[in-house]
Parts: sequence; C-alpha cells; structure tokens
Amino acid sequence: MDGAHTHGHGPGGLGELVVLAFGVVVAADVLARVLTLLLIVLAVAGGVLVIGFIGYVVAAGRRYQQATALEAAQHHWPVVPEDPPRAVNADPGAAATGDHRTASPAPDRPRRSAHS
Repeated sequence: MDGAHTHGHGPGGLGELVVLAFGVVVAADVLARVLTLLLIVLAVAGGVLVIGFIGYVVAAGRRYQQATALEAAQHHWPVVPEDPPRAVNADPGAAATGDHRTASPAPDRPRRSAHS
C-alpha cells in the first residue's frame, strides 16, 4: 500500500452530522444578515431615487407652468403701432438757431415716404 485511504466514506456518525448541521445554521444566519442588509440598502436607494424623480417632475411642471403663463400673457398684450421716426438735427448748430430744415431721420430707421 502507498498510504492512501482505502476505506469508503459513509456516514461518520453523530459528531459529523452535528458539525454539518452547525455549519448549515451558521451559513443560513450569515446569509440572512447579508440579505437583510442588502434589502435595507436597496430600499434606501430606491427611496432616494423616488424622491429625486418626484423633485424632477415637480420642477418640470413648474417650468411648464411658467412658460405657458408667459405665453398666454403675450397673446393678450395690445398691439402697439411702431413709433413714428424722430427728427434728428444733422447740424448741431441748427437747434440753437431754430432751423429745422436740415433734420434727417434717425440713423437706425429709414425715412418713410408719404405713401407708406
């Protein structure tokens, strides 16, 4: 013989069953604690996500409400005709002498004709 175990592995008796049962109980206890902590962590993370989603929806609703309120207010504003062009003195000295014949339209607006 070369020193290897040659006997079969059968039930080893009451001691082996007690150790095996103790190992199963310890493993079940550890697994229960780990799963409990995992469940708590997932519940907290889910709650944070739900709170964030609710905040996002409320903010989007407020933005939409403000945009529609501004849009509705713009439709009821009266339409004001464009201001007539103002006469601007081409010669600064003309205002002092009262000569307004040199008046020209404002530089940002073209002169209107009598037909338009």
